Amino acid sequence: MFEGVSIPFLIWELQLEVGEGGSDASTQAELSMRRILTQENVSEFVKKCCCPILMLAGSGPWLTVLGGVFTDNLIVQRLTDMMWIGHSTTQDEPRVYRLARVLLSLRNNLHRLRDYYAEINNSKHIPTFDVSRPHPRNYPYPTSFLDSKSGKTLRFKYVQALENNAKCVTYKAEITDSQGTGAPKDIVVKFVSRYGKTVHEFLAQQNHAPCLRYFGLLDGQSSTKALDHPAPELPSHALPLCSMNMVVMDYVTTHDKPWPQDAREQISKVLDKLHAGGYVFGDLRSPNVLFDQSNEGKFIDFDWSGSDQCTYYPLNLSQSIKWADGAGDLLPILPEHDRQMLENLPFEE
Repeated sequence: MFEGVSIPFLIWELQLEVGEGGSDASTQAELSMRRILTQENVSEFVKKCCCPILMLAGSGPWLTVLGGVFTDNLIVQRLTDMMWIGHSTTQDEPRVYRLARVLLSLRNNLHRLRDYYAEINNSKHIPTFDVSRPHPRNYPYPTSFLDSKSGKTLRFKYVQALENNAKCVTYKAEITDSQGTGAPKDIVVKFVSRYGKTVHEFLAQQNHAPCLRYFGLLDGQSSTKALDHPAPELPSHALPLCSMNMVVMDYVTTHDKPWPQDAREQISKVLDKLHAGGYVFGDLRSPNVLFDQSNEGKFIDFDWSGSDQCTYYPLNLSQSIKWADGAGDLLPILPEHDRQMLENLPFEE
């Protein structure tokens, strides 16, 4: 309760058995969150922030933890699997230990949520919500990073998402205090669980990619080293098991299409350098290549990039895209795949 305004930190939805009443407990928790956030008594919080709420859903001996936020849409994700909380015949200790750790983490984060809402309630610096303008509630919480070029911590504000898609994780932003750092005003901020930092830096040094200013944890201070993994013995070992990271790079103002007549030749020369350096790009499609105002080509998406022989396609490749022959879930990305994807690009000759 904050000055007469009440908002829940945790929503419970418990059923005696799976499917009781013809409904799913986790879905009911999501609907409860939706109902709560449409009530008038929480409207002040809805206008100020994304209203993060934790949810605990249980059906019989099964329990799961979920988290939700409200931006321009309600977003709810599972934070755990369905955990068995009943008694087994033997070997209960590891499972009970994991369950205890989950519940302890849940309790600790409820305290953090209380502090978060107290700060939101007392803040005088949150702009008034206006659907026609960018608002902090619609964007991720990181707003600063340690600039690798100047060594200074730079703050930024989000301007817009760079894709008209609910799954977008790439944003245009403005640095608010770049004076004396050499940093541009406009940057791109992206959130990834996999990234070819070494490849990005390799091409940026040759002016074939935007300057990379930060790659690391979401605190904006902890830089993450690029890891060169050995070739996995099994395809399943190719799955990246990394935490979410933040990428910050310079924003590049593009040249109006059509692309230059030598576009294919430019990209081919970049691939020559890339492959000679022992790297592969991986996702060579038109959204991932741009031409600046000098008509110089630049690669901008390095999620799948890495060392040749050690880099693999992700799970669930889109079936609507024409991939190179030999491309597939968890299969190795080869230099010849980059070449074939280049031939598929829709350039006007």
